[in-house]
Amino acid sequence: MLRFIRRVVRLLIIYGFDVAVQIVEWPRVFFLRLIDYSSLIKTLEQSGTTRLALVAPHPTQLLEFAMRHLVRGLIDNGYTVVVLMHDHSKATWLKQEFPQVHLAQRKKKGRDFGAWKEFLVALFDSEALRCTIEKLVLVNDSLYWNASTRDVIRRLTETPQAWSCLFENFEYHYHAQSFLLAFDNRAINSKAFIGFWSKYKPYSNRRHSIDNGEVKLSKKVGSELGKPECVLNSEFVVRKLLSERPEKYNGIVMALEINRHIFRDYGPALERFESNTGPLRNAHGQFGIVTETNNSIELHKLAMTIAKIMECHNPTHMVGLLVNKFFGFPIKRDVCQRGSFQIADVLRLVSGYSEQECAVIACDLRAKELPISMRGIKRMLFEAGRI
Repeated sequence: MLRFIRRVVRLLIIYGFDVAVQIVEWPRVFFLRLIDYSSLIKTLEQSGTTRLALVAPHPTQLLEFAMRHLVRGLIDNGYTVVVLMHDHSKATWLKQEFPQVHLAQRKKKGRDFGAWKEFLVALFDSEALRCTIEKLVLVNDSLYWNASTRDVIRRLTETPQAWSCLFENFEYHYHAQSFLLAFDNRAINSKAFIGFWSKYKPYSNRRHSIDNGEVKLSKKVGSELGKPECVLNSEFVVRKLLSERPEKYNGIVMALEINRHIFRDYGPALERFESNTGPLRNAHGQFGIVTETNNSIELHKLAMTIAKIMECHNPTHMVGLLVNKFFGFPIKRDVCQRGSFQIADVLRLVSGYSEQECAVIACDLRAKELPISMRGIKRMLFEAGRI
């Protein structure tokens, strides 16, 4: 009975928080005064923009090295870059380094979806721009963008699909993860895309941004244009990992095991792989490799485990460090904050970053509150994905 009462109280607090946020922000959302982007829209029309990237970083603070890699990667792929900032003084250095970048105003609240919504509503009013844009990228700064960003953007740009993403998440509700999305002209002019952004309500609740943002966007656009091309889908990751040299397999397992969620749910399977593969002493006391048949069986089991991990959980929090270590892809900034990895493990294994960039990553990871530091209602809201 006591457990039931606690559960009811917990639900009341969580949904009470949702209601409170909506009540507080209701006037701002329903009497939304849109920012005037007409001057910038006209500039984009006159320049004949065919590839447009809308970057929505933290409204007031930029992580400089990551933004530098992101903007350079976009420009190198032929994109006109618009950075949506609340405080332009924080991006003075960016404008100095990349004079071709456009800095545009955004509101402090509403998260990335709110920033994208306001600009896209203005873009929809420009029939000329909607016709000329061949590729639109929506991207934020929730990853530690690195030197591989140029290749990541290129792969999303070259896909023949109407839209594409870096990661997809099947957990609870299918959605393309919104830190990097690309849409071609078919998607930009589709009823689903225009309708979604026209109706989206830019609340600041994290859960709202996920459920009514990326999940609903994926559902609406997917119903009209099909599922997106996913660059780091489970099939690609498994195939690439298992094409590595055998001596790297234990490194793959180690990169999985240090994730506390994976170790809790899949630890025994990974430990069996380690014990059943690798060098074994034969009857003559010499080291040899396990038979090819046994190896292929164990690799098949490892492939099944990795695929299950990616398709049954949030892949960025589960295999983010793995794809960074072996493919060099950027890692998410919240992998420690969400309780997936320890700070020391990330700093020890992360690849694709300079020593100076790793020092910045260390400071950024430590600046974010970890789950172990949270108590009471705050911990409750965190576990429910509200903050």
